[in-house]
Amino acid sequence: YKESGYDKDGFKILLQKHTNVRTNLFLQIAEEVYNYYQNSLKQKNAVDFADMINDAERLLRTAEEKKIYLPYKYIIVDEFQDIARQRFNLTKTLANITGAKIVAVGDDWQSIFAFAGADITLFQKFLELMGHGVEMQIKHTYRNAQELIDIAGGFIQKNPTQIKKQLISPKRIKDPVEIVEYDGTTSVLKNWTKAIDECVERIVKEYGEKKSILLITRFNFEKDRLCESGYFSEGRGDFLIWKKNPNVSITCLTAHSSKGLGFDN
Repeated sequence: YKESGYDKDGFKILLQKHTNVRTNLFLQIAEEVYNYYQNSLKQKNAVDFADMINDAERLLRTAEEKKIYLPYKYIIVDEFQDIARQRFNLTKTLANITGAKIVAVGDDWQSIFAFAGADITLFQKFLELMGHGVEMQIKHTYRNAQELIDIAGGFIQKNPTQIKKQLISPKRIKDPVEIVEYDGTTSVLKNWTKAIDECVERIVKEYGEKKSILLITRFNFEKDRLCESGYFSEGRGDFLIWKKNPNVSITCLTAHSSKGLGFDN
């Protein structure tokens, strides 16, 4: 809420926008939480990270009104696809004061932080919002095989709002994706964990025990279910221990925490 640039009056705006009863009930509860949280910060004479960004942007606007010049030539922002409205405002205001050129690096295909206030339209409409600029695409990648990129890219670009691009990789894998089925009608948990155990066994048999395996689950509790299955036990941190061969390195992450790791195996 705060990273989207709203203050205490924002709830009135949002309540006027929505007619859905459930949404409005949620907003009323969220407003109570917000007010309690803000009062707690005030009592402790404290600020949070969102406050620091918003306060910095307000100070810059004051500096702009007083025609205070800051000697910056370039503003470089990485992971720009994850930028929230407040951070965009800070960047834009700083550029206005300094006349600096903004270099924004990002990939809209990797935008997964809307839940934290990220607004992908700020990336997609960058040239329009900044007034002018030049778009340069990095078309070569060395992280994944071309066949995997083609599959993932084709899926992502079914969304008409994604920026169209064709990535090129020198890596090749004949069959980068394999779908393994299991019986989902009865004994689902048992069949699911057994299928994963068999997949790990096949990987180790083909590539050897020295290769690392990344296991991505949708929910955190699925790691617990794997440990309860008898096939795996919990290791240190994000590691899983495969009971058939404890020497095999298996990292288990939920889908939202695996972004940007760059695993190749």
